[in-house]
Amino acid sequence: MELIQHIKNFFPSTQRSKITGFETLKLNYSSDGSLKNLTETFGWPPNLFIILYTLLDYTDKYRLLVAPQSHFKWDDKLKLEAENAATEWNYFLEKEKLPNKSNIKIHLNNIFKSINMKKCIYDLLNQTEFCQSTFILVLSIDNVFRAKNIRRNELSDITPAEVASNMRAFMHMINSEGSLNLDLDLDNQGKDINLADNNTKYGFIAYKGLVPQSGLTINNLCQNLTYLKPNVAPEIIYSFDADNKFDSSSYNVLFIPWPLKVEDESFKISSIRPIETNRFFDFFDYEPNEPIFNEVMRMVRSAIISTIKRLGSIDLIVFPECAFSTKTFNKLKEKIYEHFGEDAPSILSGVYGKDEDGGINTASLAFTGIGDGYDTINQKKHHRWYLDRDQIRAYNLAARLDPGKKWWENIDISRRKLAVLTTPDGIKLCPLVCEDLARQEPVAQAVRAIGPNFVVSLLLDGPQLKARWPGKYATVLSDDPGSSVLTVTPLGMTLKSTGLGDPPSRVVALWSEQGKSAEEISIGEDGIGIALELKVEKTTNWSLFGTKQEKIILKKMFHSTIIDQYKDSNSNNLRTVLEKLLKDGGYNI
Repeated sequence: MELIQHIKNFFPSTQRSKITGFETLKLNYSSDGSLKNLTETFGWPPNLFIILYTLLDYTDKYRLLVAPQSHFKWDDKLKLEAENAATEWNYFLEKEKLPNKSNIKIHLNNIFKSINMKKCIYDLLNQTEFCQSTFILVLSIDNVFRAKNIRRNELSDITPAEVASNMRAFMHMINSEGSLNLDLDLDNQGKDINLADNNTKYGFIAYKGLVPQSGLTINNLCQNLTYLKPNVAPEIIYSFDADNKFDSSSYNVLFIPWPLKVEDESFKISSIRPIETNRFFDFFDYEPNEPIFNEVMRMVRSAIISTIKRLGSIDLIVFPECAFSTKTFNKLKEKIYEHFGEDAPSILSGVYGKDEDGGINTASLAFTGIGDGYDTINQKKHHRWYLDRDQIRAYNLAARLDPGKKWWENIDISRRKLAVLTTPDGIKLCPLVCEDLARQEPVAQAVRAIGPNFVVSLLLDGPQLKARWPGKYATVLSDDPGSSVLTVTPLGMTLKSTGLGDPPSRVVALWSEQGKSAEEISIGEDGIGIALELKVEKTTNWSLFGTKQEKIILKKMFHSTIIDQYKDSNSNNLRTVLEKLLKDGGYNI
């Protein structure tokens, strides 16, 4: 592939030119992706990053950092040049132009001079000058665009890249609407969709978290920025803590394994099918009976009260796959926000239902944004559940679904998305839904590239035994990129999994973290939830460039069963108990 064609893969409107020197390079905030020349393109550094990073990925030349050849060896001298280039990029982002004597201009000319445009990218990366400049510019931009943290002690801690990124987002908002309207884009506030200016159908540049500490892949290359293929669209979102109230040394999770009982009748043969079927396969729907909301709310309030008394605070409430209908989940999050207000914990739940595209199976993540109430993002399941003969028998469903057929879950499979919620204390929470944990494509590439430190997989599955499939795939992510992984399933499904001769199980969750074997988590008799106290720690990640950076990880401290201590109270009485507990300072003791 010629260099000019590689550039056009991301910026198709860019024309081959005889520009040399890049003397007119200025900071460009407001491109719409229709960039006409390289000077305009590189007026925003992530545009240069996407071209060079993917160049190294496509050619597999990033390995030269640790496997040098005769024409290139990464050493302390080149590393220092990259650090100096990062200083120049900071100047560029502050002053909106490069200094008069700029090494960045030299490196840009080494790569993009006219004579190189029609040359093969493999041949170019076998040239010393081209190769050195490519690595220097990639590292320098990665150094400048550090993964942002919302919480700052002082405004002076905000980096030039963050100031420029905020201005760029502001300019894009104006240009996309034609005029400034403060109410025009509330759905996208607090989100990063793509840090570069290319059309997202060609891929994304996003902030990353953890760097894999084993192996030799493109994900080992950088500390702060990564490239995502366009087959999975990232939605990187941020929760806010305006009063800096939360204890950043711990992260407390309440898991409620609802429903506590799963009826056979919840599994039904689909009356409407997305494609034609035959005698070998068919589709099923999961449609449990709608629970009485007051009873759901009574149980949730009871679990919240007991967890606050035990842990002092709750950062995240988790429910399994298909725990609630869309209607029930929306009512539930409204009630929880009424209690906590802007200090409300995030809520992650599996949600089922139907829409015009078919069945719904999503991970719904509610979090506190910049306005009143919860902001919510919905991530559809990427793969259909496939029920085979053994699973039908294991779950005692042979009277509902013919064991002689393959049964596929009747849900809509549309644009694949991957949500990552970043909290003020550096937690990067990434939800997955059941099959998405097991199927490596396409989501695994995106998860490893972004490097979340906390993956929560919502399952409608049997016991979470470490010898079963969830344990296998959770430990893979704990190794690369180093995520802590929590898999959760309804108690009703573990108790139902007796058809192959296994006893009823109360192992409803599995915890996996780097450096330790997976841990099974059981819920005690009469339990309605599990409280997990996680410790927020820092660890050192090294990149292929030889740079090190502190990253946030989660370690499990302990877990315990939450008993329904208020089973004789009604929901309204528990509302009063919870409100008094919060008012008296029982929250965040």
